[in-house]
Amino acid sequence: MGYSDLVRQRGEHPRALIGELTGKDNKTVLIVDTDGYLNGQLVEDNVLSFCYTQAGGKSQSSVISCSEVKRAR
Repeated sequence: MGYSDLVRQRGEHPRALIGELTGKDNKTVLIVDTDGYLNGQLVEDNVLSFCYTQAGGKSQSSVISCSEVKRAR
């Protein structure tokens, strides 16, 4: 299990998560947290393209959001 500190405009938002790299070249990313799921692909050495999905649950709201992030060095 991992732990991620997400920084947003309103400050830090800590989340517990677990995930795995899979697929032919370990470029498929699967991550789950307490609310939803992240599915993505490592499309370049430092770029992750992903979608986050959340279906109802405790929050009673469904979400789908896709994005691409690049690691800053």
